[in-house]
Amino acid sequence: MDLHEYFAIKVSADKLQGELIQRIHLDEPILMEDMKAFVKEFGLIHGVDDKLLQEIAEKGVSEPTVIASGTPAIHGTNASLWTILERDQDSKVENEGVRVDLRQVQDIPMVEADELVARKIPATKGTDGKAVDGTTIPSKPGKDLTLRPGKNTRIGQDELTLYSMTPGQVSKDMKTVHVYPVYEVNGDLDLKIGNIDFLGNVVIRGNVPAGFSIKARGDIRISGSVEAAHLDSEGSIYINQGVVAQGGGLINALGDIHTSFLNQANVESGKDVVVSQMILHSQVTAQGMIYCKQGKGSIVGGKSSASKGIEVNEVGNKMSTPTSLYVGVTEAALFKERSFLAQKNEAKETKEKLKPLLAMLLKKQQEGSLTAKERITLLRIKNAYKESDVKILSASEYLEELGDLHGDYHQATIKIFTRAFANTDLHFGKYRRKLASVYENVIFKIEANEITFEAM
Repeated sequence: MDLHEYFAIKVSADKLQGELIQRIHLDEPILMEDMKAFVKEFGLIHGVDDKLLQEIAEKGVSEPTVIASGTPAIHGTNASLWTILERDQDSKVENEGVRVDLRQVQDIPMVEADELVARKIPATKGTDGKAVDGTTIPSKPGKDLTLRPGKNTRIGQDELTLYSMTPGQVSKDMKTVHVYPVYEVNGDLDLKIGNIDFLGNVVIRGNVPAGFSIKARGDIRISGSVEAAHLDSEGSIYINQGVVAQGGGLINALGDIHTSFLNQANVESGKDVVVSQMILHSQVTAQGMIYCKQGKGSIVGGKSSASKGIEVNEVGNKMSTPTSLYVGVTEAALFKERSFLAQKNEAKETKEKLKPLLAMLLKKQQEGSLTAKERITLLRIKNAYKESDVKILSASEYLEELGDLHGDYHQATIKIFTRAFANTDLHFGKYRRKLASVYENVIFKIEANEITFEAM
């Protein structure tokens, strides 16, 4: 019996599946040895289901059936930075029956001097896989992270930990942790206090009315609400009672932005935007993710754009209010990329300009002929060199982070946990899909240059 007349074998492009297709009806059972030899002829030697193969040899099969499954490669995880922010968050285990206040965004973590504030979790190598033809599928090792001290923090002796050098409030950067002093306002921001520009963390235990501005080197934390004000943080921003901006003002952070709701707000985040209740007629841009799923979790109107993906309970409404969701590299990300590239090039140029003078002064230092004025100049040049190195390293790390976003819309998804109403516009890079009906509990993604969906 020539089995080629009865069966065909199809191997997937990634070589992780071997599929058997029956062409014509079996006249009689096939010997298992012949069946094994047949699949081996097509190179299927790993992950073959002998039990299933035996059943097919005896009875045949009515539809294409996977008879061999390879072992996929497990890629290594990237190195990451654990901080006491995660520790405090993990300790808040909510028991059943306990009422959760969704307006409470996050407590303020304080540390003393010489307290552990962060620990580097090393990258892993990953595990190679094996294709159905027995060939090795190489895994990708995780990316390493260069641990460096932040403001008022130092690296421990094990070179894996960060410790605070002074009492203060913790603020997490992309690659490190800072400990900042705190400027605190016990009440609403008003004319007696005025606008705030502080080289640390800012805490407002009240509201921020329209027209005011707060600029902070660290985090900004607002216990109350924010109107059409300007908030600019090099860390993260936490607003307990939401933003009602009437289209004015700007909430901008290099880190995350956490709040309970956004109403006609303008928001830009260098990382994630996390909203527990509602995003209403707002312009939201995140270089990371947009999460709106903890409470009601709805996005109605406006434009919400995230480089890495969006997770939301409900999009739009029964009145078909136009609502746009964008996934892919944002214009803000491209602007930041250009800015960090300029910073890196400028720092390199500074080092090149200083190099001849530095070499001359170092030579004179070795000869012991430096004047007092030249010693001061040498010290200043060394400090400028050191500052340039820090700028180059910082810019390189941000550029690497932003570079990972390019093309990410092919892997990014929009997850709808409840429903998306008609007149919702989905954009994945240059691709667009406008919903004409209600979709419930689905994931939208890019497949074969088309926006597709599947049930969750």
